[in-house]
Order: sequence, then C-alpha cells, then structure tokens
Amino acid sequence: MTDKTQNPIYTVSHSKSGGELFEIDWNKVPAANQEFIIAYGFKQFLDDKTAGCKDGEAAAKKIVESYIERIYHGDLGTRAGRESDPIKAEMKATATKIVLKMYKAKGIKADDIDAKVLSANVTAYVQKYESTLRPAAEKVVEARKTAISMPEDFELEGLE
Repeated sequence: MTDKTQNPIYTVSHSKSGGELFEIDWNKVPAANQEFIIAYGFKQFLDDKTAGCKDGEAAAKKIVESYIERIYHGDLGTRAGRESDPIKAEMKATATKIVLKMYKAKGIKADDIDAKVLSANVTAYVQKYESTLRPAAEKVVEARKTAISMPEDFELEGLE
C-alpha cells in the first residue's frame, strides 16, 4: 500500500472525459476541501453499495454497517470496492450464506443480527472451514472465468 504521507499524489480517472487520468497533489488541497471530499466519498461509496437494496431500511442499514466494518478492517480490496482476491471473496460469500442459514435455523432474522457479530462469525467460519471452502471457491471462480471468456467459435452479426 502506498504511504500517502510520503507521496500524496492521487491518480484518478474521469469517465466523462474519456477516462483521462488526472493527478491530484493532496498537499495542495485545503483542509476544508479534504474533509468535504472524504465525507462526500464515504457517502457516495455507501450510497452505491445500497443502491440495489429493495429490502427496506433495516437491510440497507446492515449493508452500510458491514461496509463500515470492512473499511475499518482494510477489507475493501481493489479501488472498485471488490475483494482483491476472487477466491477469498467467494469463500466469504459462501460463508455468509451458511452463517445466515444457521441464524435462520435458530429463528433469528437477518435484520436482527448485529453487523459486527455477523462479520465476526463469517470470519471465524472461513478460518475454521477454509480447507473445505477454498477448493469449492476455486472451482466457482474457474467456472466464472471459463463462462465469461470470449469463445473463438462465435461470430458477431451485423459487423459488415
């Protein structure tokens, strides 16, 4: 990870300007603007994560809480917000489904589970059952790669 106290230059792309890259020297940004950018970025990031949530405010709150935990734990992965290791991401997704089923079997609704507790249980589950989760996750990730690869025997129509 880059130490921004030593090299406070951020390279960002802007989609509406053709993906052009711009360099921003954080040392030149006034403190009030830094605070605004950080607050806006957090709000936008969390809004993006709940954009597709149609399960009500409680479910959206759980999503936000889980991402705040991920922010605190350095568990965001790439700039796109995804887990940087697809195998780990798949293991975590599977573990989350299993842990939520375990809660449901005990009569506990997902909305009633504290995000920190859920995150801790998912992490513990991954640690305990990694030897089982990893091979299954590897197969899923490999299957996705195969499914989304461009086939050599398919021709696009209408390209004359």
